[in-house]
Amino acid sequence: MKAIVQEQYGSLDALEVQEVERPAAGDDEVLVRVRAASAHPDVWHVVCGRPYVLRLMGAGFFKPKNPIPGTDMAGVVEAVGKNVTQFQPGDEVFGETIGSMQWINGGAFAEYVTVAEECLLIPHFFKLMFLSLFVKQLPKPNLSMPSKKDTMAVFREFLEAGRITPVIDRTYPLSKASEAIRYLMEGEPTGRVVITP
Repeated sequence: MKAIVQEQYGSLDALEVQEVERPAAGDDEVLVRVRAASAHPDVWHVVCGRPYVLRLMGAGFFKPKNPIPGTDMAGVVEAVGKNVTQFQPGDEVFGETIGSMQWINGGAFAEYVTVAEECLLIPHFFKLMFLSLFVKQLPKPNLSMPSKKDTMAVFREFLEAGRITPVIDRTYPLSKASEAIRYLMEGEPTGRVVITP
């Protein structure tokens, strides 16, 4: 499969499209064929490796632990692990590829990515699924933080009720991921910057 690969921290010019092995879903994971992934400030911070504290927080000290950037994505389920109960091949899903902090590469800038079951949701309409990841307009959290699954469920509800409207500023092909991140860093995007395989 094709993926954007980051061998080291630093320049966006070091991001390359490479052929890599397609991941296999673990017992509690879902293999998703990515249709869209979003570029956002968390991605550019990890690609650049700054602030340096990110490296100490788990991203990898000298180089990224996961060489494929991206965390937010939407796509179609290709396969499920043996313990997965909520999804089946063909389901349209959206979510985040990592269940914890956002300061690491999550593998979404690729044709396929594996995602923990609890990090995905199924929207009622495909259009919402495609657009749902590209605007973060959730209510301010109270002192007790909801789980990622609960947060994504609220997000889906707001989208379906029309209480929030996704906005996409620009779309780039996978091969232009570095340009997408550069635009995000240097431009003034008015919505999400989207990368499509």
